[in-house]
Amino acid sequence: EHHSSVPVTIQALQGVGTVIAGTERFRIDPTHAVVLSASVPHAVQPDPGTDLVLLVHHLGRGEESHP
Repeated sequence: EHHSSVPVTIQALQGVGTVIAGTERFRIDPTHAVVLSASVPHAVQPDPGTDLVLLVHHLGRGEESHP
């Protein structure tokens, strides 16, 4: 789990998975993306047996934190 100091979009270029943000879970695949506000703790979990390749856009300036 980590967070970004700026808003981010997360999309799967290959594979399928789930973005976990707090108590919410969002499915991602090549046709669906997730947009998260700055400072939202999140993690990405690939589906079993899936090679998940992500495209992550950091929307603005800031530093990412990995506790």
